[in-house]
Amino acid sequence: MLTRIIHQSPQLVTFFESLGLPLTKPQKRHLINLTDGILVTEGKKTLANIQRRFVEAPDPSNMADFLRISPWSTEEVRRRLQRFMVKGALEIAEAKGDPRIILLAVDDSIAEKDKQTSRLEAV
Repeated sequence: MLTRIIHQSPQLVTFFESLGLPLTKPQKRHLINLTDGILVTEGKKTLANIQRRFVEAPDPSNMADFLRISPWSTEEVRRRLQRFMVKGALEIAEAKGDPRIILLAVDDSIAEKDKQTSRLEAV
């Protein structure tokens, strides 16, 4: 049986509130609903499939509009997520008594590549 979403996940609400994103209440609701839906939807994660997970289903166009025309900045969201992750990593290190050093793995798989690139070169 597929999971149905009755109300927003308190953990997701707390997480997004801690980021302090400059979003309106409806935008926050759509962000939390979309994230919750992505987490529980099996198979293809289309907006229609995500919308079906909700007992009180929002109109699929609401989620699409949130992604398509909302005035929020993806860069600002990324910056706040990065701050959240660094702060969390430092707090964990401090609690364990580890040095305050962060090792960073960089994934450039979605970065633009030169059209002549056919394979990775050793560095």
